Amino acid sequence: MGWLCRLSAVRFVKNPNRIARWSLGLILVLSVGFASQLPGLQFNHSISAFFPQNAEETLYFDEYKSTFGSDNDQILISLSAPGSAFDSSFVASSRDFQARLASIPGITEIHSPFSIPRYVRSSFIGTLRERKWIGNSSTLKEDSVRVFESGYGPEAFFSADRGSVFFWVMHEEEGDSISCVALSHKVDSLLAQVTFAEVHSAGKCLNQSLYVETLEWESITFTSLAVLFIALILWLTFRSLSGILIPLLIIGLTVLWTVGLMIWMGEKLNLISHILPVILMVISMSDVVHLRTHYLSLSPTWDNRIESFRHSVRTIGKATLFTSLTTGIGFLTLTTSSFQPVVELGMYASVGLAFALILTYAVSGSLIIIGKTTPPPLPPSTRFLDQFLAWCYRMVQQKPKTILISSGILLILGLSGSSQLEVNNYLLDELDPSHPHQLDFRYFEKQY
Repeated sequence: MGWLCRLSAVRFVKNPNRIARWSLGLILVLSVGFASQLPGLQFNHSISAFFPQNAEETLYFDEYKSTFGSDNDQILISLSAPGSAFDSSFVASSRDFQARLASIPGITEIHSPFSIPRYVRSSFIGTLRERKWIGNSSTLKEDSVRVFESGYGPEAFFSADRGSVFFWVMHEEEGDSISCVALSHKVDSLLAQVTFAEVHSAGKCLNQSLYVETLEWESITFTSLAVLFIALILWLTFRSLSGILIPLLIIGLTVLWTVGLMIWMGEKLNLISHILPVILMVISMSDVVHLRTHYLSLSPTWDNRIESFRHSVRTIGKATLFTSLTTGIGFLTLTTSSFQPVVELGMYASVGLAFALILTYAVSGSLIIIGKTTPPPLPPSTRFLDQFLAWCYRMVQQKPKTILISSGILLILGLSGSSQLEVNNYLLDELDPSHPHQLDFRYFEKQY
């Protein structure tokens, strides 16, 4: 049996085309498998995922929340009337709005002047009877006087100018049964249907959904711009279609394999791991540009293309391997964090690093072997870069003390600046002051 395996291996090595086809076939099968996982991609929008695991503060917070409930599972809504908040048509529309709001899944309680009861003692037998602070349209004038002059009425639910009314909405905690994104969409959809003079809303769930959706959109935009920028750099470097498509293919496969593996392992993209594709794009591009640049610098022909590729692997293989290894170790140190999203980023970034290295050599080598033509040599524009790098090397040799002193000064400035960093955990501050959500918060602070 052993001799058969050795004979097969010898024949396999003597047939590089077979190796290349088998390699590309295996890569294709794995890519299809990872791509089949993409429909299951989900996002974890929960901010609580960033709480340190098993920390004393987290345990205390969880115990407090299980005993007294959460202080953040609420939505503030304000409806403004064209005139007075005690106008009969406005009161009727507000009651209807509250009924529709209460029908949204996940809403548990709604506190408003239309739902808070008042109790009246019977003059005959002395029992307490429940009444409403705001009754029908015929008693609105008397009700308004009672609300503001009784001393214990729901006057806090009306704005200072008495032109708007305030709803305090309680909802379930975000989890498997409720999603802040879904709840926010339903509330926003209802608010878009009403025809009040002004509508304002605020709350943790609404702001969290807005922040996450904005972040996701900006991530897509940033990733698309990164792809275009990488394609431009590749064009300026190699000046050929293959010089653009092959690196982009390797970059795309690296991202696909890593994200597909995450989904297969049951992971979700969160506020940190959504930057993983961009990190992998940079890592993959570094490896493939190193290999391809060295290979093209040998000016390979059809006859010596395989030997030229082997020479490139022997020359820069160790450099890219050790570079990937040290970078991977750096990412693996993130797995010691007490924050689960940071742990996931470090773990899958390291895996993606390994995928990038394997795909760079496997895809590049296979395409070189089975290719019908050899890629064009490096364009003359790269000579300027070579001359610039040679000049940098001479400067390092000629002025080592100047470089060390300059580096020391920059280090001191960096340490001085880093010591002045301040932690800001308020997500709302990241929005522009003129953003509608910022204006809504300022409205509640001013009116209520």
